[in-house]
Amino acid sequence: MNPIRFTRRPLAVAAMAATALLAACGGGSDDESLSAEIAQGYAADGATMSVAGASGVDAATETLEAALASNAVAAAPREQLLAANATPAATATASATCPNGGTVAWSVTGDAATLGNGQLDAGETYTVTYANCGTADGAGRLDGSASLAVTTRTSSSVVFTHQTTNLTHTTANGVFVHNGSATVNRSVATTGSGGREVTRRITSPGISLTSTIGARQASYNLRSLDWTVVRTYGAGGALTSRTHQGAVVIDASTPRRPNATLSVTTQGTLMFDGGNATAQGSFTIVTARDTIACSYGNGSATLTLDRGNDGTIDRTWTITFTTLQGEAG
Repeated sequence: MNPIRFTRRPLAVAAMAATALLAACGGGSDDESLSAEIAQGYAADGATMSVAGASGVDAATETLEAALASNAVAAAPREQLLAANATPAATATASATCPNGGTVAWSVTGDAATLGNGQLDAGETYTVTYANCGTADGAGRLDGSASLAVTTRTSSSVVFTHQTTNLTHTTANGVFVHNGSATVNRSVATTGSGGREVTRRITSPGISLTSTIGARQASYNLRSLDWTVVRTYGAGGALTSRTHQGAVVIDASTPRRPNATLSVTTQGTLMFDGGNATAQGSFTIVTARDTIACSYGNGSATLTLDRGNDGTIDRTWTITFTTLQGEAG
């Protein structure tokens, strides 16, 4: 859907196509003219794919931790195990029904004294399979596999590596297949209202993401990802908000527009997941030659385009937030 259209003579159209081809191949000059249609497509890709890449990790780990807590059992003390000549190392398997249907199943190796205590502990390694698993917040479904290796545990935080293998996250915004490794630093704090705030900082040198939005398919490589997802829960345990913030470099490959490298940086936090009028935030997308800034809220999105990265705004326009989301992929 292209709400902004230009009428040009055939010669101008051919010139624009040649410019796009040169940009895709790394040629051309700094005064190349990026169209508003392509600019808003890059903005949509930058925002949607950075959030989707982080959300796959966030949703998978949130679901596993909730399942572990619900399946917690009393483990035998280490002294008892040693007295019985049992090795402190152990392996366990378990599964749980996901909050909105489907299952999450896992096998874990770790210290027998703490295995099954309902939480991730240092030294534990998990192999997890999701099957039509509806997440607790109702924001999507998970299929596929992930593995977790826990390195550090304190009273309020845990650090682990997270590896995905064709982890499919089906959301209202599209279907995203996730492959790659990330380090996750998860912390929990109590809020003043008696709820809790769960923060996951996700860093990765590279995550492969393929998207299917409607009938459109595209592929992305997320490099230098440093992204933080914060979930806030009320006193009763219900999710009250989820925000995203961070930076990532995305190599975008989609048949809808020239391939590009997009450097995405949020300005403050993004509320993006729901795809509705309550979403709000702002971010910038920097390409090799241009800068696109986008602010959205109250159901609309305003974009500015700095052609040539010279600090001068060459164009400003407003579209609906739904239109912006529809340009992704």
